[in-house]
Formats: sequence, structure tokens, C-alpha cells
Amino acid sequence: MSKSNSLPDWETLAGTWQSPALEPMPLHEAAGARAMQPNGNQIFISRTFDFDDKSWRVRFSGWADSQRISRLFDGIGEGNFELQDAWSPVPGARAAIFHFSRRLFVVHTPQLAQKLSESRAGDGHWAPGIQQDVSLTGALFVPSIVKVGVEYDMLAFDSGPNGERDLYLGDRSHEMNQPDLRPKKRNPFPVRRMN
Repeated sequence: MSKSNSLPDWETLAGTWQSPALEPMPLHEAAGARAMQPNGNQIFISRTFDFDDKSWRVRFSGWADSQRISRLFDGIGEGNFELQDAWSPVPGARAAIFHFSRRLFVVHTPQLAQKLSESRAGDGHWAPGIQQDVSLTGALFVPSIVKVGVEYDMLAFDSGPNGERDLYLGDRSHEMNQPDLRPKKRNPFPVRRMN
């Protein structure tokens, strides 16, 4: 892949960006992991980001398998974001701050619904397929906006295997809720411009 010379800005970010393929996620990174995958060591996620002026939204989905047969959950995080200066630890990256105004979550299995009911997430009464606002409580690996209302991240462009424009955010192997926790490397999985 060749590096792009331009830093992401409001104009070049505008639109929808989607995972070109499912991304494996080790279960140790996800709270409630055993309820999601009792016999395995990873799940598979996809992400879709929408950027419109200074507003952003991420939609994410998780599956127990790489064939997208057993859907586990869907979620949404949204709010406003700020673009900052170039982020020197990652060449070609720009620092960004993502503010959360709302987080929504839905599970698709009885086991996950039971786990969220037991943990009193959302309104405390979960059923498969019913979306709830978890902004105040969090759910599984999704923190409340009280705990993590802001993420200090980075954005970088690169070229995909066939010349597509890919967007990379920061590595998510740790919390990013303080400026000194901003990632120093990019996530290995991009999202690709859809429009």
C-alpha cells in the first residue's frame, strides 16, 4: 500500500466508510466474551462510519463466525468530532477527538440478552432484536458515556489493494479516553469509502 500525502480534513472525510471485510476481534478484548462465543477465542466485527461536517456516527456489528451466519450484536455510537494537528507518532495521521452524545446496542441471542439483563444495562430488560439506549449504563464492551464520553484517536488515509481510498483509525487495544492514551499506531483494519 502506498501512503497518501494528504491529512484527513472535513471535506475528505465526508461520507460513509465501511469495513471491506469482517475483522477478527480476540475475545479477551470484549467484556462478556464467553456469552458471545462459549467455545471460541474470537468474534468477527464490521464497522461503518458516517462523517457529516462535524458530526460522526459509527455502526458496528458482531458475528460468532466469519461467514456472517450467527449474528451476535449491533451498536451505534454518535456525536461530534474535532480535527487537530498532524499526529507525529503515526506518519500521515491527524489527531482527532470523538465526543459521544449517544450509544445504542441490540443483541441477537438469548444468552447475551440474559447477560445484559443480569448486568442491568439499558433499562435492565433485554430481549433479542430490541435496541436500547446504553449511553448511561454501557453494555458488554461498550462503556457508558459517563465513563468514556470522549475518545482521543487518530485518522490516516492509505490506498487499498486496488487503489481504493481507505481510512485508518487508531489501534483499539486499550482505552482512549485521555489525551495521553491516543494510539501510537493505526488499527490494522481500514474502513473504505463507500460513496
